[in-house]
Amino acid sequence: MIENKAQEKVIETIDGQLIVIACPGSGKTTTLVRRIHHMVSDCKIDSSHILMITFTNAAAKEMRERYTKMYGQDEVTFCTIHSLCLAILKKFCGITNANILSNPQDFFYQVLKENKRINDKTEFIKLLITDISVVKNNGLSLTKYEPQCCNDKKLFQQMYEQYENYKEQYHLIDFDDMLLKAYQCMQENSECLTWLREKYQYIQVDEFQDTNFLQRDLIFLLAGEYGNLAVVGDDDQSIYGFRGARPEVMLRFQDFYPNVAFVRMNTNYRSCSGIIEAADQLIQSNTSRFEKEFKAFHEEKGTVRRYVSKNRAEEVLRVATIIQELIQNGEEPSEIAILYRTNQQAELVADTLMNLKIPFVSTEKIPSRYQHWMFEDIKSYRRLAENCNWTQQDLFRVLNHPCRYLYDYKYIQAGLDMKKMRQIAYQLNSAQWKRKNATESVTEFFYALSQMQGKNPVDFLKNMKQHADYIKYLREYAKFRNADDSEFTNIWKKYEEDAKKYNDWNEWNNYIIQYNHATVAAKEKKEGVRLSTMHGAKGLEWKHVFIIDCIDGMCPYTKATSDSEVEEERRLFYVAMTRAKEHLYFCSYRENNGKTVKQSPFVVQKNFVKRKKPVREKARSTCKKKGL
Repeated sequence: MIENKAQEKVIETIDGQLIVIACPGSGKTTTLVRRIHHMVSDCKIDSSHILMITFTNAAAKEMRERYTKMYGQDEVTFCTIHSLCLAILKKFCGITNANILSNPQDFFYQVLKENKRINDKTEFIKLLITDISVVKNNGLSLTKYEPQCCNDKKLFQQMYEQYENYKEQYHLIDFDDMLLKAYQCMQENSECLTWLREKYQYIQVDEFQDTNFLQRDLIFLLAGEYGNLAVVGDDDQSIYGFRGARPEVMLRFQDFYPNVAFVRMNTNYRSCSGIIEAADQLIQSNTSRFEKEFKAFHEEKGTVRRYVSKNRAEEVLRVATIIQELIQNGEEPSEIAILYRTNQQAELVADTLMNLKIPFVSTEKIPSRYQHWMFEDIKSYRRLAENCNWTQQDLFRVLNHPCRYLYDYKYIQAGLDMKKMRQIAYQLNSAQWKRKNATESVTEFFYALSQMQGKNPVDFLKNMKQHADYIKYLREYAKFRNADDSEFTNIWKKYEEDAKKYNDWNEWNNYIIQYNHATVAAKEKKEGVRLSTMHGAKGLEWKHVFIIDCIDGMCPYTKATSDSEVEEERRLFYVAMTRAKEHLYFCSYRENNGKTVKQSPFVVQKNFVKRKKPVREKARSTCKKKGL
């Protein structure tokens, strides 16, 4: 049954171009499914001519299953833009599954395997792949692009070129190539484009706000100037700028299709009115957005509360205690979620919930500081200091952590033998390329090890910091990785705090085993309090939602410096807020290491933000097609 006039208009507007601005919880998925059924059942459109493009494979599967359950099986195509492009390449370009490079991570890992400059290779590779994708999908200059993965542009360019050469040599393509090559095929092969337009005469695109320029161009080429194209999304939920998504693609849709029909699905069926009012007040501070009248279907106010604790440990404990009380009063753990800006924030949360025996789940990997490369450094230093069960890999790992300019593999072959290493160092001192007295570096290394020998956890870390100059090394590495040094020094502080709790290494190791088991099990469990990043929470909902660490530097994130970046951070916070059905909690703290912490500008008492007038879509006609 049709719930409102907006949904009815979406369903009945079939021909021409349509843009649907669908607010959170407005029932867009159900509406899209009903629209397809209306096209097939009432308009007698051949189902094989209908294309439904979704953002993810999971979304395509869900929509297909929902449609089949409600209306039965037919020939409607539900797919992602990537799977569509792959089908095009298979049919017209002779591409097979054997040509698909599904795991580029493996290539980069092998290339970087012996690169001692990069410790966190998994995270580095993840950001590197994102950088490459952004460059390719948006047609950016490789030489001018500032990579996220590190501050070494030459290294990025080198990795980019090696990767492209590798694919060319072995006739491979990755997911970005699928789009580029399919687009080229459609442009250059008239048979291909004609076939596609005849087959897909009615096109729907979900989550259009997360589209990048290349995806936009491909969709527009497929639809043609006068094609039947319906795009659905919410510019206020555009949160994937780091992947190349551009909200202006949706905001400027009218520049390509001047006669487009607009429909606003402004009614939220998920959340209580108090939550919707707060979210609406927040998002109206963004200026680059469509004008909306966001409203709640439910008249109940619900609750919007704010908790400010002394420090982060107290904040997390307070949240966990409230959740414990909710569960004791009959609430299902699966109706409760804790949301945060970055995945690193989950660790203390998981630790606290585990100690209180509160079940928790997460589809994302919960980080463990005990699986971090810094802790691997600690373990290697300890094995070497105690001269017990160490390997060449241990020596290789820490010899230049911090940098001592002892890169030559001859040092490793010498093993933990100071005399042999000093002989090698003496020989290398005369080399033209030497940057530091090698003999002096060897002496410093063995002195550092001697100061750590036989120490309990607290004293060991103290001496590692003092004599190995480890904190200086962390700061230098953070600079190389384009990261705030607090990202690494805060983890070190946690190690120091942990060390104080244990009298010896065995006690500490027993706890580490317990914690690692709990975090791994969280991905396997089906029932429990959901731990999620704000990005990971999109499309989901819970009765109780706790947004933690609502402080400046997290909300908005410290790396957001431009106006557009801050606006995206506000959109992300808006997404997090609108996951709550009945109860929304903002949680923060006042102090960190004795210093006052600024509260998030997104959450200040009851006044969330100052309202600003949004940019209306009719004022966007000055933008030319080529300028996009």
